[in-house]
Amino acid sequence: MTRGSLAALTLLAWVLLSLSAFLFSLSPPSKNEENLKRVIIVPPGTAFRAVANNLEEQSLLRSAFAFEVLAALTGSREAIQSGEYEIDQNSSALDILTQLVEGNVKTYILSLIEGQTLAESFAILHASEGLELELTGPDDPRLLSLTANAFGRTLSSEGLFMPDTYEYRRGDRDIDLLRRAHALLLDQLSAVWESKAARLPLKNPYEALILASIIERESGLQAERARIAGVFANRLHRGMRLQSDPTTIYGLGASYDGALTKAQLRGSTAFNTYTINGLPPTPIALSSLSALKAAVRPEDHNYLYFVADGEGGHVFSETLEQHNHAVRRYRQTLISPDEESRGQAVQAPDRELETRMQ
Repeated sequence: MTRGSLAALTLLAWVLLSLSAFLFSLSPPSKNEENLKRVIIVPPGTAFRAVANNLEEQSLLRSAFAFEVLAALTGSREAIQSGEYEIDQNSSALDILTQLVEGNVKTYILSLIEGQTLAESFAILHASEGLELELTGPDDPRLLSLTANAFGRTLSSEGLFMPDTYEYRRGDRDIDLLRRAHALLLDQLSAVWESKAARLPLKNPYEALILASIIERESGLQAERARIAGVFANRLHRGMRLQSDPTTIYGLGASYDGALTKAQLRGSTAFNTYTINGLPPTPIALSSLSALKAAVRPEDHNYLYFVADGEGGHVFSETLEQHNHAVRRYRQTLISPDEESRGQAVQAPDRELETRMQ
């Protein structure tokens, strides 16, 4: 073998060994059967070398230098995106680089629940990890400005967000998440309003939203929401007061302690539908799509009353006499066998809405 051939073979061997070492340095530091993940944060403007060193310190890379070489070879050194990343410990260097370049950051979820008040939604916002809190609460002027354009109202933002599950990233702002929820509500409400029934006793989509929020709080059974909507529609057509406990309770705010009193039912608030005519001035909670649909397409019937049946649903009546009979039956469900055997009556809770719908 000539001296030149030997040198060539030596060079080839060195190249192969270097390549092998380089490829090895790009493999996961160790195999973990549990597929554990580590979280790293790449602040905006962070130098690539700092990111590589951090990954090595977190035992996600064998070699920060090899990672830098890989990024240079693929033209990715200036392409990584800032954010919070959840990286699998079994990921190769190429997998990690791809994740950083594509910006596959860690996401969080937040659920706004139908039937919640805005104050309850804010409690969820304030407890959400990674969400930047800018709003002070339901009465923050920035929130009122966000929702005012929808209906030309600044009185309240109550009920103007769509209950749903929303994804967000660390550093996202609470007002931006609520902006998305508000836009979704407007889209859903607009579509639902287009399908409204004839002779609907509602003037505009905002009134439909108010009624939907009442329906939402009256019953969790989707199957009877259109029937409840029909009761309220019949009452509105006849000029009867809605006499809804949920609206009255909402108007009491923090003073409500779990039981409505006769004095509170006779009280004067803008939401006491025992004393005011028509709808309250704003929604009282977040409304689901099923409640919105029920509000604009109420069931056609002659019912004017409803009372709990003791099993999660309601009994509907056309006349006050029928209703009072249903009320008496419901009250019997509140009497324990021992009390019944002793002939002791139990008064229905003051919070019972339907027993007072007259």
